[in-house]
Amino acid sequence: MISENSASQPVIRLLAALHRYQRRWELLIKDGLSRHRYRLLHKELMTLQRYISSFPLLAGDFRQLVMRHAQLLRSLSKPGDDARRNAEVSALSEKHRMSAEVLRKGVLACIA
Repeated sequence: MISENSASQPVIRLLAALHRYQRRWELLIKDGLSRHRYRLLHKELMTLQRYISSFPLLAGDFRQLVMRHAQLLRSLSKPGDDARRNAEVSALSEKHRMSAEVLRKGVLACIA
């Protein structure tokens, strides 16, 4: 028999990984793109991918997050006018945050 506590462990690990991933993004946006920060972010994304594989119903939400991840990363790495780039990064950052929130709610729904 599986206890409720052991059944919720994958959910807890996934929520923790999602939190770390979001925190890495916040730091990367605040402090700027660097190879080191990108590696840390990528490591968190791969951890999230590993955990999300246990939740096939969340695959679509995860794909949306990865798409927003790529768009935001591309925007951050673009050279050009700082004002326009900052506006684009801000808008994409909000879309990325919303995608992460949808994923988080989906994870929570798995234990409801």
